[in-house]
Amino acid sequence: MWLSELELVLPDGILQRGAVRIEDGCIAEVREGDAPANALRTPGLMLLPGLVDLHGDMLEREISPRPKAILPIEMALHELDKRLVATGITTAYAAISFAWHKDDTTRSEARAREIMTAVNEFRPTLLADHLVHARFEITNPDAGLVLEDLLNLGYVHLVSIMDHTP
Repeated sequence: MWLSELELVLPDGILQRGAVRIEDGCIAEVREGDAPANALRTPGLMLLPGLVDLHGDMLEREISPRPKAILPIEMALHELDKRLVATGITTAYAAISFAWHKDDTTRSEARAREIMTAVNEFRPTLLADHLVHARFEITNPDAGLVLEDLLNLGYVHLVSIMDHTP
């Protein structure tokens, strides 16, 4: 299938008028100008590569949109997935924070593991590629052991060691 009369954002610049051939769900050919006569005309539309969100707090906020409002992780993940794809984000790193204080239940190690497990479990069924960005405070004395375990499980795709000390 050809899409024609597109503005194309390419690695080396913008093509004001171009065409793209889609085959088996992938871009098979890009050309300047119009496509063959049987193409789907798309005047006024722009085609650009999928966007990558490297550090999004979106999943934690989706799970808990207000204090004391906790939604099921699976539901939150699927709802977030639809919104991300609708805005052009095709790869999203969910920043998951770890707190080691006993009174922090929303960002506890157990809760973080639960969220990471869900992201990895449901990845194959989601529209966007969801990855895990593990965020550890430098002052967390257990960060090394927890991180080693999560990396060995294959749950983590990006790590940040942060320093928010005064």
